[in-house]
Parts: sequence; structure tokens; C-alpha cells
Amino acid sequence: MKLRTVVAQNLRRMRYGKGMSQEELAAQAGLYRTYVGHLEREVHSPTVDMLEKLAEILDVAPTDFFIDPPPPIPDRPRENEDGRDPVDVIVGRRLCALRQSLGLSQRKLGALLGVSFQQIQKYERGTNRMAVTMLVRAAAALNAPMSFFFEGVGPQIDQPEQPLIHGSNMVIAQALAKIEDRKVRAAFRTLIRALAPE
Repeated sequence: MKLRTVVAQNLRRMRYGKGMSQEELAAQAGLYRTYVGHLEREVHSPTVDMLEKLAEILDVAPTDFFIDPPPPIPDRPRENEDGRDPVDVIVGRRLCALRQSLGLSQRKLGALLGVSFQQIQKYERGTNRMAVTMLVRAAAALNAPMSFFFEGVGPQIDQPEQPLIHGSNMVIAQALAKIEDRKVRAAFRTLIRALAPE
């Protein structure tokens, strides 16, 4: 086994053992998350200084990165043929529906969340998973409860649900969002829920 492979597998195993995401490890090390991902996928080789810093954060000896690792941890299995997890697809569609109902562009939402509009596109398609911290920021920026993204989501999911809002319904949702009187807006929502079939 190549030394780069040994280091990559040990880094991933140690990070998992600490219950840390790539983002958390990168933040503590002062790195980009993508760099940590590249180390774990053997795209880059870390410097000795970087290994010392990572070892300190992970509370291991730097030499532990060079020990033959146990068999690698397999990637979490995907449930769709296209490689997207149904939960990521649902969360992304809900993000898209909420963004559109407020009349925000992907670029504007990206600016509010501190990411590019391309990243927003990936979130909305479900090709990239949103970290919990990003979901919290999105909920705050879009003035929605966190539960909005997960309502009805659970292990029983087989296929991603259809988009919440599409076509001409978007105009209605945008008009509803523009009603300034909170009580009137709530009354319309109650009426719509009462008329909608379960």
C-alpha cells in the first residue's frame, strides 16, 4: 500500500473516530474543507507541519498516520441510481421552493450564506449535502424553522418527493409572502391547508 494511501485512510479513520466532519477539522486546522477532502482522497499529500497540526487536533501522535490502517471505512451507500441521497434531494428541493417563494435568486441566497451560486445549485439539486451549520444559516436567512427542511423525512423514504412549488403556483406563493399583515397571511395558509387533500 502506498504511503499516501496509508496517511489518507488513517486521517479519515481518526476524523471519524473523533466524530468530526471535514468542515470541522478544516476549521480547526485553518484549512479549506476541500483540502481535507483532497487529503482523504489522496489528491494531495500533507506536509510534515500539516501532519503535526492535524495530529494535535485529532489528539494522536503524528506517527499514527503511518501505521497500516484497518480495512477502509466504506462510503455511505447511496439509495438512488444517480448517486444522490433522497434526503439531500428533498432538503434541496425545499431550499429551492423557499428561495423562489421569497423571490430570491441563487446568487442572492449564496451571498447571504457566504457561498457561490453554483454551490446553491448543488444544494438545490441534492448533489451536495448541506452541513447542519449551513442549514441553520439558510433557515435564518429565509426566515423559516429548521423543521421545514425535514418535516416528514425519515428512514421510510424510498423516492424523493416532488417539488413543493412549481410553475404557476410560484406566483401564488410569492404573492402570499408579500402580504404584510401576519394574521391575514396566516388565515390564507389555514384556508389553503383546509382545502388541500391530505
